[in-house]
Amino acid sequence: MVNMGVKILLVAFALIGAFVPVAFSLVATPESPEAAVTIESSAGTFVAKYPGAKSLNSVDCAGEYALKCADCRNIAVCAGEKAPLAIKSCSNFNPAKPYCVNGACSSTVAPDTGVCAAEFRCSSEGYFPHPNDCSKYYFCDKVNGNAYEYSCGENRVYLSRQKSCTNRTNETECETINCQDSPNSFVHYGPHLAYYAFCSSEAGRKETVVYKCPDEDTSEFDMETLSCVYRCPAEGRHFNPSSCASFYECYRSGLEYQAIRWSCPMGFHYNTLLQRCEPGPCQAA
Repeated sequence: MVNMGVKILLVAFALIGAFVPVAFSLVATPESPEAAVTIESSAGTFVAKYPGAKSLNSVDCAGEYALKCADCRNIAVCAGEKAPLAIKSCSNFNPAKPYCVNGACSSTVAPDTGVCAAEFRCSSEGYFPHPNDCSKYYFCDKVNGNAYEYSCGENRVYLSRQKSCTNRTNETECETINCQDSPNSFVHYGPHLAYYAFCSSEAGRKETVVYKCPDEDTSEFDMETLSCVYRCPAEGRHFNPSSCASFYECYRSGLEYQAIRWSCPMGFHYNTLLQRCEPGPCQAA
C-alpha cells in the first residue's frame, strides 16, 4: 500500500508542474541557516539549496494534507505531520509564477502581503539592478540578507547610477545582464561598470549573482584583474575613497585616463581642499 504522504507528494508535484521519477525518496536536512531539500531518485540525487529559504521546521503542517504557502515565494507539501514533506520555491517550477498565494504558485503577489522578499542573492547592502528586467530593481538590507523587489512601472527603466526610475524613450535605455554566452564567468552590467555579475551554470541550474564595487561612483570592475579598480573622473589629484592617507594622480593616455596611487608619509593624511598631504590623522567628513 502506498503511503499517504507519498500520494500527497505525487499529486502536489504534479499540480505545480514538476517532473517526479517513478522511484524516489525524499529527505530533508534539519533546520539550518541555508535550508536544503534532497531528492534521491533513479536518475540520481538532487540537492536544492537556496539562501534565506524556509527550513522544514519553520512551517506547521500538523493535520493538513494539502499544499500550503511557507511564505510569499515558497510552497510546502503537507502530509499530516507537523513538518512538511518538502518546501520548494515557486520560481524553480515556473519563473513566470514566482509567488505563492493560497497554496498555489501565482504570477502576482497576494494583495495583503506587502513587499515580498525576493529570491535574489544579496552580495552586499544597497540597491541592485534586476539582472533580466530593466524596469525592476532590488534593495538588500545586508550581505546574505533579504532582497526586496521594486518595479518602476510600465514604460519606465531603472537607472543604476542615479538609483531611481525614469521614463523609457528608446530600446537602448533598457540595460540587463547577458549570461547567455558567458557560462561560469563574469560579465559587466551595461555601461555602469561598477556593477557586474557572475553567470553560474552548474548541473543544469543557472543563477546570475550580481555584485557592485564598494564605491560605485569612483570605481569599476576590471575583467583582467577580476577586481574593482579606481576610475579617474578627470585629470589631476583625487581623494582615495578607500584610504584617507593616499590619493590618486590621474593623467590622460590616449582616449582614456590612467591612475597612479600615491601614499602620504606615515602620520599624514590627504587634504582634498589643498590637494596635498598634511600632518595629522584623517579629518572627519
